[in-house]
Amino acid sequence: GLNKNIYDKILITLIVLLIFGVLGGAFQPIRIFSIVIFFILIPRNIDVFLNKNVTNIVVFFLLLIGFSFFSLIWTVDLVEGWKACAYIITHISIFLNIIICFDKANKPLNSLLDGWYWFIFLSIPIALVELVFDRHLSLSFYDANKVNYLSDGSSYVKRFSSVTFGNYNTYVTVLIYSLPFLFTRIVLNSSGSANFKTIALIVLIFIILFLNASRGGVLASVFILLIFICLNKGKNFKMPLYVKGFLILVGIGLLLYSSIFFEQLSYRFAGFDGSFNDRIREALFADAYNIAKEYYFLGAGSGSLEKLMEMRRALINLPHNFFLEFLAQYGLFFLLGILVFILNIFIKSLVSRSEVFRVVSICAVLSSPFLFIINSGYVHQPILWVYFASLYVLAYNKYLKV
Repeated sequence: GLNKNIYDKILITLIVLLIFGVLGGAFQPIRIFSIVIFFILIPRNIDVFLNKNVTNIVVFFLLLIGFSFFSLIWTVDLVEGWKACAYIITHISIFLNIIICFDKANKPLNSLLDGWYWFIFLSIPIALVELVFDRHLSLSFYDANKVNYLSDGSSYVKRFSSVTFGNYNTYVTVLIYSLPFLFTRIVLNSSGSANFKTIALIVLIFIILFLNASRGGVLASVFILLIFICLNKGKNFKMPLYVKGFLILVGIGLLLYSSIFFEQLSYRFAGFDGSFNDRIREALFADAYNIAKEYYFLGAGSGSLEKLMEMRRALINLPHNFFLEFLAQYGLFFLLGILVFILNIFIKSLVSRSEVFRVVSICAVLSSPFLFIINSGYVHQPILWVYFASLYVLAYNKYLKV
């Protein structure tokens, strides 16, 4: 077997750098690293872009960048508009870096999945400390010990973990993004011990998702688990006894502590908090849709959304919906581009003979309706672009046509 080369290492580094979350503000480590690496990689790897599929996506990106700058003419918030243009260029560099590295790496698939594994692995200790001790990094937007009241007058303290992402909804989406790749790692790995590590990580993710009590997150993760089980019915994974023992212990633990485990979630599904949140969300969706409509679905322009939501006196300045967020700012043409991209990956996965790709893409595509309404500000988060790029390289990959 080949050893990992420099491209493998860059690929892993790019994904693992997501661990810094919102640290550094606009200058997040992954953005800086990606731009620098991009200028180093491009001259040496022009050949990668001669591939028809890559050319198509580059054309789409160039149009998107062109529109972003052009829309500065009419955007309502010029400062945010310029920032949005810078983000789009930076995040496209992340996407293209992943394409180049995947193409030139010796072990592209392993490196991609390892990157996701180590990124999540590094976040877990922080998340557990937050949940157990209710201590959070200073960049968390939420207060520790915040008391929430239920409709019957009783109260509870919201426990959460947001790690370095400032917001527990963002960390929830981060975990959901990773799940298809972690499940795929189980399919790919033949060794029991490697699988044990991945399974243990997935179990921890589920525990954190339940304790963070994001309904969209819990639905998406359970959905991904069910899809994974359906896709792998009747297959025998190499699962040594200690892995089975571990899973049984986890099961017993969850039964014994089920009150703690489901407590936060039952609050979210019960009464006031849940229905009130849904009403807020529906109002936000409507606001974003109406903004899109006012601009004839041609796009309100780069960085305009928060200001426009504010002008409508919306309760939160971003709709909790990736598709509406994108539609309002960039218009229907570009949103259709993204929907075609997602649909294409799904269709490819149905005909693909590669089991690895099938698992990751079907899990990802079918969970996206839940995934993309949990959080807000998707477009300006590097992880969204890493996620789409990871799906893209698996879909259009010359190694997986077997």
